[in-house]
Amino acid sequence: MFASAEAGRVFFQLLLKIDRAECDRVQALGCPDCGSPLDRGDHERKLRAGPLQHLAVGLRRANLCCRHCRHRRLPESAVFLGRRVYAGFVVVLASILASGLTPRRLARVQTSLGVSAQTVRRWQRWWKTGFVATAAWARRRGDFLPPLDPVALPTALMARFKRDAHPGRLVLMLQFLAPWSNLREGR
Repeated sequence: MFASAEAGRVFFQLLLKIDRAECDRVQALGCPDCGSPLDRGDHERKLRAGPLQHLAVGLRRANLCCRHCRHRRLPESAVFLGRRVYAGFVVVLASILASGLTPRRLARVQTSLGVSAQTVRRWQRWWKTGFVATAAWARRRGDFLPPLDPVALPTALMARFKRDAHPGRLVLMLQFLAPWSNLREGR
């Protein structure tokens, strides 16, 4: 999946840097309800990160809390995708690799990413039903012309990001998916 262990570490560190920058941005805005400062109250999150699992040990999810009214704000994340226990990049890659699910392809996904067949099938259903039913997708789907076919997700979505873009197609897709990091299933 990654050319080297160092490339995987650099990739994961980039995602964490994106998350820290988003947290700093949201914190600088203050509380949207009362305008008071937001304090950090990060919490540990056990995350399965496939081949980068060793980098996710002791990982903390940014969490902000208003100093005055105590309302919480959870900044968007490029690492986390909703309440899933797997890192967002694992969800995306496993879903793409398993499109046109054959036993051989499924075995490859299971060995390279450490994800069960049942989980991959559940993610593939989510892309085609749950993902496209969210208000976040309703707002963003118009960004893609010609329109994306929901049956071809997430592969068709990934293809829309520029191949030669820096920091890379997968990172751009994870940044695009950041609003889904705060959504509960069914919303």
